[in-house]
Order: sequence, then structure tokens, then C-alpha cells
Amino acid sequence: MKRVYFIKPVGMDGPIKIGCTDDARGRLADLMAKSPFPLEIAATLPGDHILEARLHRRFIASNSHSEWFIWSPELQSIIDDVVGGLFDPALLPEPLFLNSKGGRMVASIHRERLRSLTAIDGALSAIEQGQAA
Repeated sequence: MKRVYFIKPVGMDGPIKIGCTDDARGRLADLMAKSPFPLEIAATLPGDHILEARLHRRFIASNSHSEWFIWSPELQSIIDDVVGGLFDPALLPEPLFLNSKGGRMVASIHRERLRSLTAIDGALSAIEQGQAA
């Protein structure tokens, strides 16, 4: 069963990796082999690559690189809700980009596009709310 995971350095707030896998412990071991810091799983929940992409979109403004995100109180709140069983995925936005890769849907986040996408997303929201001139 696929799970969405949040992995972070032990004893640090972040950065936090948001990913999806069939084996969270195996993924942790893979990441630890390449990390200068010991890592831990902060939370996991049942979910697929679309849920992962929705979380990526929710935190796109704090994307550090690839699937790693800078810690924020909002991100910590999501992690706390997942751990406490209170997380509601219905509150997440739809994903921005979906590409088919290896027969599965994965999020594509391109760092060079983050600023313009965030601005476009804000402008579209303002237009939808009738706040744009």
C-alpha cells in the first residue's frame, strides 16, 4: 500500500521531504545513505502520488529543492494533524502539474517556476474573488 511520508533530520525542524512510497522505512534508509544528517520519519499516511502532489502544491512557496521543503508552522501543523489522526486531505489544493512517469502520476516541481506560479496562483485567486482590477 502506498504511503505519503514526511522525513526530516533528527533533532531539526527541517528541511522536510514530502514523498510517496510503498516502503517508508526503505525510503528512509535510501535517503540516510546520501544524507549528511541522520533522518527520521516524522509522519506517514495512506496516500498516492496525487496526495503527494497536492501537499507539494500546498507548500510550493516553501520548496527548497526537489521534494524538500523549508519548515514552517503550517507544515508542522499538517505533520501534527497526520500524527494525531486529524489530517483532512479535502482541505488541500489540487496539484499543479501531473506527468505520467513509469505508469504512475508524480508531481513535477520546477524551482525556476515557483515564483511565477505562486504569483499566478495568487492573481487567479484574486480574480475568482473579484478583487482584481
